[in-house]
Amino acid sequence: MKLSLIACALIGCLLAAGLAHADDNVDQLTPMPLGKVIKVLLAPADPDLPWSMGAGADSSIKWLSQGVQDEGCGAYATCRRGEARISVGGKELKNLRQKIEPVSWEIFIHSSMPAKFPPQVISLQPHCDTVECEFSIDHELKSAGFKVDPVCRNEAMGQAVSGARISMPGKIAYLAYSTGHGSGGDSNSLDIFLTNGPAPKNLCQIE
Repeated sequence: MKLSLIACALIGCLLAAGLAHADDNVDQLTPMPLGKVIKVLLAPADPDLPWSMGAGADSSIKWLSQGVQDEGCGAYATCRRGEARISVGGKELKNLRQKIEPVSWEIFIHSSMPAKFPPQVISLQPHCDTVECEFSIDHELKSAGFKVDPVCRNEAMGQAVSGARISMPGKIAYLAYSTGHGSGGDSNSLDIFLTNGPAPKNLCQIE
């Protein structure tokens, strides 16, 4: 079930606090195309470690968590946090600080179950503060070799969510692409539901 706005705000604050230092070392990260990031996050790097997606040699994600956490996960029981530089269409979002810097992206893997069970959802959110966090995904997914089948769409309260089933040989998931319309402009985020069964009932839910 989607969280209330208050709960989401609380989790957002926790994420921001946990990644407050992220941009300090953003120049040291290697950019990865969004399609590749999604691809490496859809399967564990080690089949014996179900939370190990994005931890293989083909990933440039910097993991901030020491393994799987059961504290500091907001409303969730377990989580894992990381950051990455991600390009979309060959370009990165940029922040203006003392100099122009690439935007780091928050990666938040979480579950309502204990760590012995596989994770349930992966959230990707650009960490913008001086630019709009707006990006597109269709071309990125297809360029990475994904088949994209639209499932649902919902619009309410200045938000829109499009849900799709994404697949390639050996990889199946559901993706919710969210757009928020606010006074600071539009912003996008992704939630990847790690299930190869029917589409989650809350795939396009807005609360």
